[in-house]
Amino acid sequence: MSDGDEEAPFDPMVGMPRSSSSHHLDDLLEIPLHLRRLQMEVARRHIRRYLEARDDNLIHANINYFNHNIGNRFRQPSSAAVAASKASIDAMPRVTVTEVGADCAICMGDLEIGGEAREMPCKHRFHSPCIEAWLCRRASCPLCRFSVPKEEHH
Repeated sequence: MSDGDEEAPFDPMVGMPRSSSSHHLDDLLEIPLHLRRLQMEVARRHIRRYLEARDDNLIHANINYFNHNIGNRFRQPSSAAVAASKASIDAMPRVTVTEVGADCAICMGDLEIGGEAREMPCKHRFHSPCIEAWLCRRASCPLCRFSVPKEEHH
């Protein structure tokens, strides 16, 4: 090599010798097309990963905010769940199922035509054993939260 033929420093981002040109656009035009495409794909992947991580963090932050600041207002402590009164359970009418495609929202089983169901005051229907077991734990409809008289504790 002669004195004027110095080797250009290697550019690790491009994988090619750095140009001595001061114009960045000229440098880009000297990069072969397949390397420019590779650079763009790597940049897209980094940006996509950054955005996905940021979105995940935002989602988790919003869930945590809701749970700590808003959700607690609507939750009742587990000890606050009160059973329906025996009289209100016994007073629920037993009806014959007449409609096709009706199902019990508690067990997700079909209510068979001609079979017996229990009808709550809100008109939702369930299998007798399902709604009786439900009301022994909670005094509300499992679908619409319609309240029924509660068991009184002395």
